[in-house]
Amino acid sequence: MNIKLLTLAAVLFACVTVPKVYAQQGNPACAGNWFFTLSSHQAEFRQEEQLTMWIPGEVRLVGNLKECISFVTMRGNRGDYIEFDNGLYRLNAQPFDDNRNPLMRTPDGDGWILPLQANRERQRFWFRVPQAGFANPGTYVATIEALLNGDDVTNTIRESKNAQFEFTIASLVSLKVRAEGLSWMQGSNSHYRIDLGALHSGTTREFDLIVRSNADVRLSISSANQGMLRHNDRPEALIPYQVRLQNTLMSLSNLDGLDLSLSGPSQDWRVPMRITIPDVGLAWAGQYGDIITVTAETRD
Repeated sequence: MNIKLLTLAAVLFACVTVPKVYAQQGNPACAGNWFFTLSSHQAEFRQEEQLTMWIPGEVRLVGNLKECISFVTMRGNRGDYIEFDNGLYRLNAQPFDDNRNPLMRTPDGDGWILPLQANRERQRFWFRVPQAGFANPGTYVATIEALLNGDDVTNTIRESKNAQFEFTIASLVSLKVRAEGLSWMQGSNSHYRIDLGALHSGTTREFDLIVRSNADVRLSISSANQGMLRHNDRPEALIPYQVRLQNTLMSLSNLDGLDLSLSGPSQDWRVPMRITIPDVGLAWAGQYGDIITVTAETRD
């Protein structure tokens, strides 16, 4: 018997906002514009201690301005981090350089320093959001102050602007089988094979489905043979079986399911799944099988 897992949910994503910040310099030798942007639509997700989002950003200096500025200072609404807020929940972010190294703090500890290479028009940086993986869905907004600086930290700030950035986290769900220590189960990721052994009335296999989501979830289950084990060589030979999720008997003759309700910003559920052969009867000898598909879908 084969188990196939599917997840139907919008993946975690971030939508782009490109605030433009302009500076008109009083010194003609330093005249030009500058842009401070976050490209949230190009966000990357990495599995670190937890699923972490990395949002690329860029400082762009246009005209002669790039010859006069040596670094940009960024300040957020919190001293140790930048706080993105969706009205109910908050996510903390910190800026890193293009090589994903933490930026040096300002002498007063309230900001970060992004060095700029001489005469370079563009300088990339990153915002790291460590708890974005299963954060509460919604649009998160933060206001960040960017300040242009000259040759050293103590030099006069040439221009400063506040820019509002946002990214959106959609509903997300993951589904896996806890197969550790089960000699009769093989597989990984989304496909598993269950060995029912020599069939007899009352044969049972029980294991756990692990569901994680930041929204309410609908678990749906279906069977290729509508709840029947089919003989590999005699298609007309069938043995009925039953499946229970959280001790609830599922109908495999049509699409059936189970609703899981969220009780916090995100949640893990352990859903016991039990497969039972009630009665083998006078079945033909040979190999039997079926394919069960379990689908996890967020209920927004």
